[in-house]
Amino acid sequence: MSANNAHIQSLIAGAIMDINELPSLKAYLNQKQDVTSADAVLKFSAFICKVKHNFLWESFPLTFKLIHDLKLDIEIFIHFLPDYQKSRKEKGLDTPAKTRLFLDFLISYLANKKQKPFRILYTALQYEMAMRELNDFKDVALPSQRRRRPVSDQTSIRINGKIFIAYLYAETGDIERWRNAPKTIQTTRSLSRVMYWRALPGADIRILKLNKESADILMFLKSGMSISEWIYAGGKKRSTDTVMEMLHFLIENQIVQLY
Repeated sequence: MSANNAHIQSLIAGAIMDINELPSLKAYLNQKQDVTSADAVLKFSAFICKVKHNFLWESFPLTFKLIHDLKLDIEIFIHFLPDYQKSRKEKGLDTPAKTRLFLDFLISYLANKKQKPFRILYTALQYEMAMRELNDFKDVALPSQRRRRPVSDQTSIRINGKIFIAYLYAETGDIERWRNAPKTIQTTRSLSRVMYWRALPGADIRILKLNKESADILMFLKSGMSISEWIYAGGKKRSTDTVMEMLHFLIENQIVQLY
């Protein structure tokens, strides 16, 4: 093997392991007028990354089938490479951490793209994340006694069971049918806020469309914030009457309770 070939192979190997090395590879290839494509090296690196995440097919079969059918797999994993390679350098990740790293990336990546294929993927991923979280719901600690008292901004409130707020470009009933006909999928251009709720382990999953205010307050309660914190969140005081009206709706539907 010539010294020139050995150096090129070394640069290619480095670029596959770290995309920050791609500029050095491109510069050398241009200088030597080598026919090797740096873009092909990048795609190969993304392909390796994709293969290393094949375990996610088991938990998110619809999402990954659609990624494949819509031919977006290499594009998505090219954009995921910086996060993935950085995590490999800093620390070894177990499977749950690898899953969370990819999901956080994918949700953010898809949320910023409005073309139909990305709306499809965003909806499928949100739906499967909801099903996964509620199906993992095994136990719940209930307060010893539900209090019957007026709601105020100092009231302690908890969510009954487990909820997942999904942001969807399609109706829930249509999503599962996407598995067999990706080319005929229809989506909306505006997001719907949908709550998937399981009151107890093993109970049926209930589905409820929410307005923005109801979705916001449930997300704050889910994160452990108090009503008072939610009223003043973001430095802008919300109408107490509006907040209390929404809370009474949630209480009447047994989605939350006082304690």
